[in-house]
Amino acid sequence: MRAAPALAVAALAVALAGAASPPPAPKAVSASYNVYMHGVHIAVMKETYEAAASEYRLVSESTAVGVLGLFQRETVRFVSEGRLTPAGLQPRRFEGKRNDNDPRRVRGEFDWAAGRLTIEHHGRTETLPLP
Repeated sequence: MRAAPALAVAALAVALAGAASPPPAPKAVSASYNVYMHGVHIAVMKETYEAAASEYRLVSESTAVGVLGLFQRETVRFVSEGRLTPAGLQPRRFEGKRNDNDPRRVRGEFDWAAGRLTIEHHGRTETLPLP
Protein backbone atom coordinates (compact mmCIF):
# COMPACT_ATOMS: atom_id res chain seq x y z
CA MET A 1 0.00 0.00 0.00
CA ARG A 2 3.00 2.33 0.29
CA ALA A 3 3.45 2.35 -3.49
CA ALA A 4 0.01 3.90 -4.02
CA PRO A 5 0.81 7.27 -2.29
CA ALA A 6 4.16 7.48 -4.09
CA LEU A 7 2.46 6.75 -7.40
CA ALA A 8 -0.20 9.40 -6.68
CA VAL A 9 2.47 11.99 -5.87
CA ALA A 10 4.35 11.14 -9.06
CA ALA A 11 1.17 11.39 -11.14
CA LEU A 12 0.33 14.74 -9.54
CA ALA A 13 3.84 16.07 -10.24
CA VAL A 14 3.58 15.06 -13.91
CA ALA A 15 0.12 16.65 -14.17
CA LEU A 16 1.30 19.91 -12.57
CA ALA A 17 4.37 20.05 -14.79
CA GLY A 18 2.14 19.77 -17.86
CA ALA A 19 -0.21 22.43 -16.49
CA ALA A 20 2.68 24.84 -15.90
CA SER A 21 3.75 24.89 -19.55
CA PRO A 22 1.90 27.43 -21.70
CA PRO A 23 -0.42 26.24 -24.43
CA PRO A 24 0.90 26.46 -27.99
CA ALA A 25 0.30 29.76 -29.74
CA PRO A 26 -2.47 29.81 -32.34
CA LYS A 27 -1.48 29.67 -36.04
CA ALA A 28 -4.28 31.99 -37.13
CA VAL A 29 -6.78 34.29 -35.44
CA SER A 30 -9.42 36.52 -37.03
CA ALA A 31 -11.71 39.04 -35.40
CA SER A 32 -14.17 41.63 -36.62
CA TYR A 33 -15.34 44.69 -34.68
CA ASN A 34 -18.05 47.26 -35.16
CA VAL A 35 -16.83 50.78 -34.39
CA TYR A 36 -19.22 53.35 -32.93
CA MET A 37 -18.78 57.06 -32.26
CA HIS A 38 -21.39 58.84 -30.14
CA GLY A 39 -23.71 55.86 -30.65
CA VAL A 40 -23.42 55.89 -34.45
CA HIS A 41 -21.96 52.89 -36.30
CA ILE A 42 -19.10 54.37 -38.36
CA ALA A 43 -16.81 51.49 -39.34
CA VAL A 44 -16.05 47.79 -39.36
CA MET A 45 -12.55 46.62 -38.40
CA LYS A 46 -11.19 43.23 -39.43
CA GLU A 47 -8.07 41.91 -37.72
CA THR A 48 -6.12 38.87 -38.93
CA TYR A 49 -3.09 37.20 -37.34
CA GLU A 50 -1.21 34.38 -39.07
CA ALA A 51 1.91 32.55 -37.93
CA ALA A 52 4.07 30.01 -39.74
CA ALA A 53 7.42 28.64 -38.61
CA SER A 54 9.03 31.59 -36.81
CA GLU A 55 7.25 34.36 -38.74
CA TYR A 56 4.02 36.29 -38.16
CA ARG A 57 1.80 38.68 -40.11
CA LEU A 58 -0.87 40.99 -38.65
CA VAL A 59 -3.36 42.77 -40.90
CA SER A 60 -5.89 45.36 -39.72
CA GLU A 61 -8.46 46.72 -42.17
CA SER A 62 -11.00 49.42 -41.34
CA THR A 63 -13.89 50.24 -43.66
CA ALA A 64 -16.25 53.15 -43.08
CA VAL A 65 -19.99 52.36 -43.09
CA GLY A 66 -23.22 54.33 -43.07
CA VAL A 67 -23.08 58.05 -43.82
CA LEU A 68 -19.31 58.12 -43.23
CA GLY A 69 -18.96 55.37 -45.85
CA LEU A 70 -20.43 57.72 -48.45
CA PHE A 71 -17.50 60.12 -47.96
CA GLN A 72 -14.68 57.77 -46.97
CA ARG A 73 -14.73 54.92 -49.48
CA GLU A 74 -11.17 53.66 -49.07
CA THR A 75 -10.20 50.95 -46.64
CA VAL A 76 -7.49 51.88 -44.15
CA ARG A 77 -5.00 49.01 -43.96
CA PHE A 78 -2.17 48.37 -41.50
CA VAL A 79 0.21 45.43 -41.90
CA SER A 80 2.93 44.29 -39.50
CA GLU A 81 5.33 41.43 -40.26
CA GLY A 82 8.13 39.97 -38.21
CA ARG A 83 9.52 37.14 -36.14
CA LEU A 84 8.07 35.06 -33.34
CA THR A 85 10.53 34.98 -30.44
CA PRO A 86 10.38 33.46 -26.94
CA ALA A 87 9.76 37.02 -25.66
CA GLY A 88 6.86 37.60 -28.10
CA LEU A 89 6.42 39.32 -31.45
CA GLN A 90 9.44 41.14 -32.90
CA PRO A 91 8.32 43.35 -35.80
CA ARG A 92 10.51 43.60 -38.88
CA ARG A 93 8.36 46.06 -40.85
CA PHE A 94 4.99 47.77 -40.83
CA GLU A 95 2.92 49.84 -43.22
CA GLY A 96 -0.26 51.85 -42.95
CA LYS A 97 -2.12 53.24 -45.95
CA ARG A 98 -5.45 53.87 -47.66
CA ASN A 99 -4.17 53.03 -51.17
CA ASP A 100 -0.88 52.74 -53.02
CA ASN A 101 -0.74 56.49 -53.79
CA ASP A 102 -1.78 57.69 -50.32
CA PRO A 103 0.44 60.65 -49.30
CA ARG A 104 -0.37 59.85 -45.64
CA ARG A 105 1.15 56.39 -46.01
CA VAL A 106 3.50 55.40 -43.19
CA ARG A 107 6.17 52.68 -43.32
CA GLY A 108 8.66 51.41 -40.82
CA GLU A 109 11.66 49.08 -40.87
CA PHE A 110 13.10 47.68 -37.64
CA ASP A 111 16.83 46.99 -37.44
CA TRP A 112 17.13 45.14 -34.15
CA ALA A 113 20.84 44.41 -34.57
CA ALA A 114 21.63 48.12 -34.97
CA GLY A 115 18.95 49.17 -32.47
CA ARG A 116 17.05 51.54 -34.75
CA LEU A 117 13.69 52.06 -36.42
CA THR A 118 13.46 53.88 -39.75
CA ILE A 119 10.07 55.50 -40.41
CA GLU A 120 8.83 57.06 -43.65
CA HIS A 121 5.85 59.41 -43.32
CA HIS A 122 4.63 62.66 -44.89
CA GLY A 123 7.48 62.52 -47.42
CA ARG A 124 10.13 62.40 -44.68
CA THR A 125 12.37 59.66 -43.33
CA GLU A 126 13.32 59.51 -39.65
CA THR A 127 15.54 57.10 -37.79
CA LEU A 128 14.76 56.51 -34.13
CA PRO A 129 16.53 54.43 -31.48
CA LEU A 130 14.85 51.23 -30.36
CA PRO A 131 14.46 50.69 -26.62
